[in-house]
Amino acid sequence: MILFFGKKKKKREDTVIVGVEKDNVFGTMSPKGGVGKTSITVEVASLITLKDMSVALVDWDLWSPRLTSRLIGVNEGPGLLELLLGEAEPDEVLRNVDFTTTSGKLIRFKVVPASDKEALTKGLMKRLATELEEKYDEIKERAINLSNYLASTTDIVFNDYPVPSGPAPAPFHKIAASATHWLNIVIDAVPTTAEYAARYVEMFYPTLPIFIVFVNMIRPVHHEYSAAVARAPELCKKFAAKYVAFVPFDGKLYDVKVSGAAPPASINYKPTESDALKVLRDAAMKIARRENPAGCVALHLKVL
Repeated sequence: MILFFGKKKKKREDTVIVGVEKDNVFGTMSPKGGVGKTSITVEVASLITLKDMSVALVDWDLWSPRLTSRLIGVNEGPGLLELLLGEAEPDEVLRNVDFTTTSGKLIRFKVVPASDKEALTKGLMKRLATELEEKYDEIKERAINLSNYLASTTDIVFNDYPVPSGPAPAPFHKIAASATHWLNIVIDAVPTTAEYAARYVEMFYPTLPIFIVFVNMIRPVHHEYSAAVARAPELCKKFAAKYVAFVPFDGKLYDVKVSGAAPPASINYKPTESDALKVLRDAAMKIARRENPAGCVALHLKVL
């Protein structure tokens, strides 16, 4: 763990204007698909739950609901979409999802799925597009109320956001941003991905303080991992983040079903059995405790 001191690019915490004041609500974004945003969110949530803390996850990706399919499979009943349209209340969209570890411990997530499986055929997505223009403030208020409800009833809340370059319209991203307190970012080791992420942060999340930047799927060979870690000062400055976590690629994180509910890797493996989980466990505890370092801290393996 390395601590970097120095001036930040921008003091985001001085100009934070968010809908959710409670600091236990985290949103996770990525500038492109396939870099492990949802997998990172699920694993961090699982590692926190294993410490006997309650966690809620909200699937904001109505267009490609990976979190829903990962933890629930096919969802029946109202979800986030129905809540945003005013057709369901916060307690009506929550699902309890249970997993049992290899040691026999039962853990539970509270999950808000993206929508009912029939939402598309009912024309609800088209209706949302219209109401984002006509009833923006009402939808925003419902989103904030959901986050406040979850923040009051669970220890940690994770909002899993859609990729900004996808089909979600700009007003939707801005409403999503209003429903969180901290922003986590997931990128890969390709330098241009960080540039894309910075651009989208300025577009949709300019007032949110950034807690952790996860650099994920780094090839687990010494020279490439070391090269990625060497970029820590640059990433700290670019995002004014509190932490930058360097996660080596580990097949255990992605050894899950292609479709249908699948457990997190941390249910089946101990962090000591996975290099990726070692880093994520450290990050999970920083999130759970909302640790506030004096400067930007790099979380990475001591030896690869």
